[in-house]
Amino acid sequence: MSENIVDQAIGGDTTATTKASNKDQESTSTKSVLDELVGENKPFKDVEALAKAKLESNRFIEQLKEENREMREALKELEEKANRNIALSDILNEVKNAANKEGGEESNNQTSLTETDVAELVERVLEQKQQTQRITSNKKFVELTIKEAFGGDEAKAVEFLKTRTAEVGLNADTVKNLIESSPKAFLKLIGIDPSTKGNKESSGDRPLVNVQRSVNTDSTVFANTRKNYEYFRKLRKEMGVAKFYSDTRLLNEMYAERQRQGDDFYK
Repeated sequence: MSENIVDQAIGGDTTATTKASNKDQESTSTKSVLDELVGENKPFKDVEALAKAKLESNRFIEQLKEENREMREALKELEEKANRNIALSDILNEVKNAANKEGGEESNNQTSLTETDVAELVERVLEQKQQTQRITSNKKFVELTIKEAFGGDEAKAVEFLKTRTAEVGLNADTVKNLIESSPKAFLKLIGIDPSTKGNKESSGDRPLVNVQRSVNTDSTVFANTRKNYEYFRKLRKEMGVAKFYSDTRLLNEMYAERQRQGDDFYK
């Protein structure tokens, strides 16, 4: 038989009846919620007020999400800075330990860093620090130059940058890399003369070094000597390891010379 027992008993299909019953229940539930929220002496005067409140609630939730994201990024940045400070502190401690052992006998039960090891570690940390400073300086230089080109109007500067980078076919990653590595080349590419920037020295195309040495480099050993690896090795020997690596300005000069000379620095 095609009909089931229930259909036969009541003389028809129960599906339509069931659907109608469900709709009635949903309608009753919705009306019940509206009755609780909307009306006189209720949280909301009418349905429109309820809808506006919902919209504001959604906006507030998105704002909280954005603030949480910014907070997480700020905490991450602080954590990275703390880690860099810890790493530098550890290296300086190793330098001090190595310096204390210069005049004494080396313990057979303890392995110490060699002078070359210390130099490589310090140079690595300095290189990372210089790279970060250079990127920050380059970004600031580009931003200030573009804003000055539009009389300080940030909105116009932003609109110009969006339009111009699209015209020359630069995507976001390419723009970021160019600004960080070659800010003046980037400005010329988008049609702004970087020489119009008032404070040209803000550019990170070269490291800013102002070294005050704690040793007489005009002595016979250093007179008319090219500032290569051998120059700084002799300087380190004359000053002592601890004193040499505690002179941050001297270390900056050594790093700058290595960057400027490239492979010739070690010749």
